[in-house]
Order: sequence, then C-alpha cells, then structure tokens
Amino acid sequence: MKINVGLPSRGRPLDMVASAISLIRMASGSHDFRITLGIDGDDIGSHQAARDLGTTGVCDTLTMARHDGLGDLINDLAATTPDDGVFLLWSDRISVTTLQWDHDLALCCMQKPDRPLWLDSVHLTGAGQFILPPLWRQVQGKPCPGLFPFWFVDTAIEELDAYVHGFPRVSLQSKAAGPRGFKTNRMRDVEFWIDLFGAQRTQRVAEAAEISKKLGLAPLDVKPYVDYFNERDGQMRGRAKALTDAFGELSPPDETYLVVKAEAEKVLAELRS
Repeated sequence: MKINVGLPSRGRPLDMVASAISLIRMASGSHDFRITLGIDGDDIGSHQAARDLGTTGVCDTLTMARHDGLGDLINDLAATTPDDGVFLLWSDRISVTTLQWDHDLALCCMQKPDRPLWLDSVHLTGAGQFILPPLWRQVQGKPCPGLFPFWFVDTAIEELDAYVHGFPRVSLQSKAAGPRGFKTNRMRDVEFWIDLFGAQRTQRVAEAAEISKKLGLAPLDVKPYVDYFNERDGQMRGRAKALTDAFGELSPPDETYLVVKAEAEKVLAELRS
C-alpha cells in the first residue's frame, strides 16, 4: 500500500529528525512508505536537517511560505499523496512506538476504507494523528479547515467521521509517544477560536451529509453527536486560560497570525448575522 506521512515542522529540527527516524526504523518495509516534510522557506535549520533525512531515500521536502492557517499547510501536504495512497498526518512532537506500524495501518485501511482512522498517542486522550484512506480522500476533498492557527484540524476530522459513521472512532493497535510541552506563539485568543469552530458546526454537518451520500451510506441522526461536541466546546472554553498558560508562547503575534485572525473575525461575524 502507498502511504504518505505528512510531517509539518517549524523551528525544531532535532525533533523532526527524531520523529521521522522513528517511523523509518519501526516500519515493516513491506509497503511503499514515504515521508513528506512540510517546512517553511525561512526555517534554515529544518532545511539543513531535511537534507540529511533525504539520504534515507524515503523523505521528501515540501518547501512553502509560512501558511496563515494550520489547515492550509496540512491540505498542501495531503495533496502530495497519490490518488491511491493513504495520508497520515504526523507531528514532530511524537515518535511511533510500535513495530510494523505501517502494516497495521495498511490492514486497517483495507478493513475500513470509507472513514478516517487514528494512530493514537499514549499521552493524549482523544483525536490526534488522523489517517485518511483513498476512498475517504476522494469523497471529502481538502481535509482540513484553513483558518485555524493551531489545533482544531484533527477535531474537525473527528466530527465529520462521527456525523458519517457515529462513535466509536477507529484507532490502530499501533501507538506513538512524546512530550506535550512545546509552546507556540500562535496559541492565543483561545475562546475566540473555540467560538468560531462551534459556529462552523452546521457546515460540518452539511459536509458530512454529502460525504454519506457519496459513500452510499444511510444518513445518521447526528443530534446526539452535535450535542456531544457542543458540550465539549463548552468544557474547552472553561479551560481556555489553562490551555494558554500551558501551550502559549505569548510574545507579540506575527503577521501571519494577525492576517488569519482578521479573516476569522469576518467569518464569525457573517455566521452570527
């Protein structure tokens, strides 16, 4: 099976290398597996590390100007996947811990070709590293919402899956592990971004209905799932300060954040009008 691992990274070349090497070392060797590194054009250290990773024969680099939104970056990485290939979103915060993870992934995609799958981290409860089989990719198109500067991309995939297939989500036996202490300058205005994500829920319900139709599935009663995710948003709003303290590096925001925040404010105002 063709497997494309999208690994976005910025400013953490050693972590990027460690994460990529774990995937290479723990792979079975029985599948056409490649890693596509997503690196900003101004990230010199990561480009130097990427050149070294290129000698493995399985790592390619997608060089880009820094994206305003995280989802746009992931969509560009996903677009490098062949039409008959699987896309796995990875992270430089984690390393795979299970031998032959790629074989586990391939088998699970053959058993569940019409829904997102997950390779979970032992330190994280809930959605994390999503896997998109070819059939799901074909009917969904671009996988991630583009506006959000942090998080929410995996949560959006989790919601769509729930509205199409219900609970529980399907996770591989393979697992990953890694630290959760990295901070980002884009982790700010948490309550605003939660509000925007919640306001777009109706759009995700409509998208899921179209996906179900294309897959030939009977539509679900999504109300219990909508209620669940609405409640989860409320819980996250209550933890907004704690989340910012834990993961926010609050130096002045860069230009990309200011651009996407201004656009997001317009979108939220339109959704509320």
